[in-house]
Amino acid sequence: MILSVGLLGIAMKSLPVGTAYAVWVGVGAVGTAILGIVLFNEPENQIVKYTSSTGAF
Repeated sequence: MILSVGLLGIAMKSLPVGTAYAVWVGVGAVGTAILGIVLFNEPENQIVKYTSSTGAF
């Protein structure tokens, strides 16, 4: 979590706050879904497959 917030701070030096936050939230959501599938054997669904494979947040 500390690393994530630190990287958000670095990104905000060159990006507008809204853009940096939107990307941060999107990466966190997709990362959480992928970790849930890998670590906890949650079932995959079409939305997770699409967003994680295309980068569409």
